[in-house]
Amino acid sequence: MGDELRAELARLRTGAGLRAARLGDRVGPRLRAACGVAPADGEAVIRAKVSECIRRWCSRLAPDDAGAVLLALNLDPDYSSRFFQARMDHLGQQIDRERRTAVRRVDDALQLLVERIEASASPSTTSRFAPGGWFFDALRSRLVLDDHRLELTENRVVTATVDGLDRITVGWSTERTPEYDSAFTVELLGGGELVPDPARIGDGAWAGEVVLPRPLAAGESHEYTTRVSQAGTMEPYYIVTPFRRTDLFAMTVVFRSVPHPVRAWRVAGEPARFVDDPTPAREPFEIDPSGELSARFEQLDIGLSYGLRWALSGG
Repeated sequence: MGDELRAELARLRTGAGLRAARLGDRVGPRLRAACGVAPADGEAVIRAKVSECIRRWCSRLAPDDAGAVLLALNLDPDYSSRFFQARMDHLGQQIDRERRTAVRRVDDALQLLVERIEASASPSTTSRFAPGGWFFDALRSRLVLDDHRLELTENRVVTATVDGLDRITVGWSTERTPEYDSAFTVELLGGGELVPDPARIGDGAWAGEVVLPRPLAAGESHEYTTRVSQAGTMEPYYIVTPFRRTDLFAMTVVFRSVPHPVRAWRVAGEPARFVDDPTPAREPFEIDPSGELSARFEQLDIGLSYGLRWALSGG
C-alpha cells in the first residue's frame, strides 16, 4: 500500500492540491479507502473527508513535517496558491532554502504521512483479535442499568479499507457474575449475521464475527446494531478500548430503578488498567438532571480507554 499511496499523494499535491476542481478525479483508491470516501460521495464530501483526514494525521506529526504536508496539499491556513511551485517557494522562504530543498522536505514529510496513514488504517493484519481491513466511523452506545440487570445497545458504522470485506470481528468483556454463563447474551439487531466463536467465550468475555449482508468495496460503509444483556451489577464505569481507528464514540448511561450517580468523571485516553483506580485526577463531568450521563469522544487513540466513571455516594 505504501508505494501506491505515496504516488497518489504526489499526484494530489500538484496544481491546486486539495483545492482543485474535480477533486474526485484526483483522489486515488488508496487514499479514498483510508479516508472513508464512498463511491457515491460528491465533490464537496470528498474534499471534506480527505481534508479532515489529512489534518488529523498531520496533528500527529512533528510541527515542521505537518506544516510541509499542509502547504504541499494546499491546506495551509495562512497561505494558498493554485500552483505547487509557488507553494514550494513559500516553504523555501520559511526554511531559508531554495525550492528544490523545500520539495525534498515535502517528500520526506509525505513519507511520514504515509506511515501514519498505514498505521491508522491497518493497525493489525495478522491478529485474529484485531484483523485489518476496516475502521469505525462512529460508535454510538446506550447503556441502561436496571435493578440487577444491564443492557448495552451499540450502533456502529464501519468503513472498509480493502475490497471484498465480508465480516468483522466483535467482542465485549464484563465483570464476571455467578450467573455469567446463562445470563450474558449478545444479539444482532440488524446489519448482518452474528456468528459466535465458542473458543473465545467465557470468563467475562464474548467474541465472534458479524458476517455482512454482502462484501464491501474499499471506502464503502455499513451499519450494524448489537445488544448485550447481563444479569447482576457492574463496576461504576463504562469504557471502550479501540484496537483500530475509531473516529467517534458517543455514549449515554441511563440509571433506571437504581441509585443515580452523585459524581462522574471523563476517562479520556487512559490505559485500561488505570480505569479501576478511582483516585487519578480526571476531568469532572456534569450529571444531567435526569441522572443520565452522556459523553462524546473523537479521534480515539488505539489501545487507550475512553468513557465515564461514576460514584453513587459522596464518599
